[in-house]
Amino acid sequence: MINILSRAADAKFELDPFPHVLIDDALDADVYANLAAQFPSLDVVNRRGKHIKNNHLYLLSARDVVANPDICDDWKAFFRFHVSAEFWRSALPLIRTQLLAIHPTLEQIAGRALEDFRVIVRDHDGTFDEEISLDCQFGTNSPVTRVSSVRSPHLDRPSKLFNALLYCRAPDDDTPGGELVLYRPIAPLLHAGGSSILPTRVEPVKRIAYRANRLVLFLNSPRAVHGVTPRPKTPHVRRYVNFLCEFRQNLFDVERAPPLTRVFENALAAIRPRADAAQTV
Repeated sequence: MINILSRAADAKFELDPFPHVLIDDALDADVYANLAAQFPSLDVVNRRGKHIKNNHLYLLSARDVVANPDICDDWKAFFRFHVSAEFWRSALPLIRTQLLAIHPTLEQIAGRALEDFRVIVRDHDGTFDEEISLDCQFGTNSPVTRVSSVRSPHLDRPSKLFNALLYCRAPDDDTPGGELVLYRPIAPLLHAGGSSILPTRVEPVKRIAYRANRLVLFLNSPRAVHGVTPRPKTPHVRRYVNFLCEFRQNLFDVERAPPLTRVFENALAAIRPRADAAQTV
């Protein structure tokens, strides 16, 4: 089966530091091997032909995948399924309880039950009348020319309900790092700029290793801070498929840090790095 949740029947959410599920060997071995062997190159994912930056994230969304002659039919079928109402309904047995625990008024706001949510494929402008939009994206982190992290601690958009990553690590990629880090808030969260969170406000709890055919799914909330550990210099790209579900409106808000707070706490984080006792799985 091509459903990333086909082996989720016995999966249980871990709640620390926020609800998430980890599924190894998410796809059947032969299905995964076939898809991974045809994972598109960085040049294909970078569809606009922009200059390749150091350790930078490049994404290719479902609408662009299905129309791209450089993407194989097996991947196109995979993407079409994972932006469908059928996929949404297949996820509900897994996510329902925890999703409604985080957003108890979600069905009331929508005016209909989760099973009846209308689904649309996410568009670039992000506006829609249906309850949810789904996207499936090739994600590629470019080669590293200087030691760096592709994402610092951050929060996803407040309209997002869940996010999932299927890692497609190349067999010859022996680069350390690139682990997904889950953080716990230790003070009121403040945005440092963009989606980034002031690093003094969180502590790392868990590192999820970048491993082929590994799926991690987490529910979005004002506590779901996550990032990626640094990678050293390497010619290898970090490959994954990104799955996301967004509601038609924002469901929470996190304040922006005042300029002086941002400067002070970023400087404090630079001179007093926090001890990292996070568990790696």
